[in-house]
Amino acid sequence: MNDRIKELAERAIEKVATKRNLSDGQVEHTWSPDYFNSVFAELIIKECIDVVNLWSDEEPCSEGYDIPTVYRIKSHFGIQE
Repeated sequence: MNDRIKELAERAIEKVATKRNLSDGQVEHTWSPDYFNSVFAELIIKECIDVVNLWSDEEPCSEGYDIPTVYRIKSHFGIQE
């Protein structure tokens, strides 16, 4: 897994985890796998949208990656901002 995916997984855990201090001083993190999967997937999709937006701003849209592409990605995955 590349470093960026690991970072997104860690962000997803931070968003969904419930933290509990154990008697020995350690911290336990628990979360629902379905909730984690949903948040993690959304972070990846948003990252892809950001890459498309950045690429569209820096280079001509000769490959067909443009604002309608971003709209189609959001629509396909139900992402609302």
